[in-house]
Order: sequence, then C-alpha cells, then structure tokens
Amino acid sequence: MTVKRFIKFFVKAFIPYGLLYLRRRYAPRLLNALRKMFAKWGVKPLNPAAGSSPRFIITLTSYGERVEKSVFYAVCSLLSQSEAPEKIVLYLAHGTEIPRKLEELKRCGLEIRFCDDLKSYKKLVPALLEFPDDVLITADDDIFYPRKWLKALKAAYIENPRAIHCHRAHEIRVYEDGSLRPYSEWNFMSAGFCCNESVFPTTGGGVLYPPHSLDGRCTDEKLFLKLAPKADDVWFWAMANLKGTECAVIKNGFNAASEVVPNDQNGLCVSNVNGGGNDRQLKAVVEAFPELKKVFEKIKSFDSADYWEGRYAQGGNSGAGSRDKLAAFKAGIINSFVAERSIKTVMEFGCGDGGQLLLADYPFYTGFDVSDTALEKCRKLFTAGGGGGANHNFD
Repeated sequence: MTVKRFIKFFVKAFIPYGLLYLRRRYAPRLLNALRKMFAKWGVKPLNPAAGSSPRFIITLTSYGERVEKSVFYAVCSLLSQSEAPEKIVLYLAHGTEIPRKLEELKRCGLEIRFCDDLKSYKKLVPALLEFPDDVLITADDDIFYPRKWLKALKAAYIENPRAIHCHRAHEIRVYEDGSLRPYSEWNFMSAGFCCNESVFPTTGGGVLYPPHSLDGRCTDEKLFLKLAPKADDVWFWAMANLKGTECAVIKNGFNAASEVVPNDQNGLCVSNVNGGGNDRQLKAVVEAFPELKKVFEKIKSFDSADYWEGRYAQGGNSGAGSRDKLAAFKAGIINSFVAERSIKTVMEFGCGDGGQLLLADYPFYTGFDVSDTALEKCRKLFTAGGGGGANHNFD
C-alpha cells in the first residue's frame, strides 16, 4: 500500500469515527452544563383550564441523591413545555427531605406528594389510584425533556384516545417457536412501528396512559413487588396487554434521552439489562399470566416485508446500527475493504433508508430493499453520480 493510499484509507476509516467519538463524549457534557445553567429560563407557572376533562397529568418519582442532583432539572424542563399539563405531581417516599430549590418550584405548580416507598412504581401507581379518570403521562427524574415533548403526546392521544402512546419503545423479539428472546436481543429504542404487539414502551421516555387503559390488577402492590419488583416497565406492559390496550410509538418522537447526569450507572438499567433482571422478571410475570404468551404468538406471525414498509412509512429509520459511531465504524471497515481490493461494484440486499450509505465510498452501487418507501427515500437522497462520485441505483 502506497503512502497516499494509506493516508486516504486512514482518513476515511478513522477520522469520522474519531470525530463522532469526541462529539458523543464531550458535547453532551457541555450541553448539559448549559441546560443546568439556564434551567429556569423557560419555566412557566401552570395555569390549568377550569373544568377540563380528562386532565393531562405528568407524574414522576425520585429517590436518593437524585432528589438533590437531578429531579429539579427534569421538573424545570416539564414546566417549560410549549403546551402545559394540568398538573405535575412528584411522588416521594415518606421521610424524603425536599431540597430548597425543588421546594421553590411549588410556586410554579409542582405538587409534591408523599407515599409508601414503592420504588420505581411510585411514578405511576399512586397516580392511578388518585386520578383514575385522567390522562397520566410518566416522566423520569434524570432527563431534560424537549419543549414539544408533551405536545406530541397530546396530539397522538387526540388522534387515537384508546391507545397508550410513547416516545420511546423497544421492539419485542421472539424465536420461531414463539418463545421470548432474551431482553438483550430486542431492538432497543426502535422508532416508526406504530400499533402492534411488538411495542414495549419505556416509561422514562414518556408514556401517555389514557384513563382505564391498564388491567385492574396493576395497582396490586403485593403482586407487582413479588413478580417484578424492579421492572415497572415490564409490569405496565403486561397490564396493558391483559387489558387489551394497544401501545403505539409516536411518529418522529423523542427517543434519544438527554440525561441530566450522562452515563449514570446508579439506575435500574445496570441490573435489569446488563444483569439479566428484566429476563427473570418477564419470566415471572408471564408464568403468572400465561395468557400473555398469545402476544408472543402474534409477534411470531408477523410479515417482515410488511413490518419494514410500515416502519419506514411511519417515519422510522434503519436502526441504531446505521447511525452515529456504529455507522462510522462499519463504513471504515467496508470502505477500506473495497479500496484495498479495487472493488468496482457493490450490491446490498437491505439498503434501508440510506443512512449507512451516506458514509460509503463505492464506485458503483445497487441497493435492494423490501420496502418501497425506503427505496423512494434513497432515490431522493442520492442522485446518479452523487455521494463522492458513486453511481447509485435502487430496486
């Protein structure tokens, strides 16, 4: 390999990945520092309309150091929404000390209520008991929510008031025999697949629950603390399916969380995802309610072509593997392989939305896909001779 070719290979293979690494490592910290500095600038006092029914109520909880370090900023972002809720209720365990800055937000309408320590279930179960006829929206205590976060949820509810709506969800995956795959093999933070059995809402991203959308056993404290003590998302998903309520992902929703404390390792994610906690608690819930196995049977029978067409038509993308550092990593390997072997033509089965292809450097390229919507997106994104001199064709 000549020096010139080596330099070209190095630039194409490693520079994009390095820049993405720096952006992902340091940009969130800088942005979070600015958000904290100006957290109260957009805060507006709640001014609920009298007699509105059902009311839109945001409910969340916090615990430990987060009460001092993060929930204040999360609530500020909720008080800065372009469309305000009727209530924002923060549930804390009895005996929790309230920091002064959090206490001051009560002047803007924040309600702080105390309850038994139900762990993460405090974000929704007490509200289900207190406000059974209202629309409840869950939020986390460690996320900056964008200004139109609530507006998008309300719009989805108005369009379909019977479904549970969420910004962020995982896609449940099963084996060919209909048995459930491990949680780690699901498609995380999927977007664009609307009402179907694969949708597993994650309450931190924001989930809207219409009145009476969950099974009546949802608030059974002894039951959920026995079966899923640390997996409220699992429990609420099960209660929605037992009730027969559809779950829907918002089109173009906010599925990328901006954390108050980036890469916080103190939450349930560590034990539930990395430690297999979700799998154990899912198993316990399904064994207690075997009728949930029907959900997995429906997922098994889905058509792949229909799924991808629906996903792209709803505004979804090809997934995390075709974005950011993973896309740059794959592009570096493939581009160097093509260059070193002087490959002239590349054919790809499953070109998707073209996100990965934006980083490719191929002399001639033909992409195939089962989704007509994806192919049309690629045709609009690329023109003959565009993208660094490559000729792109899609079929």
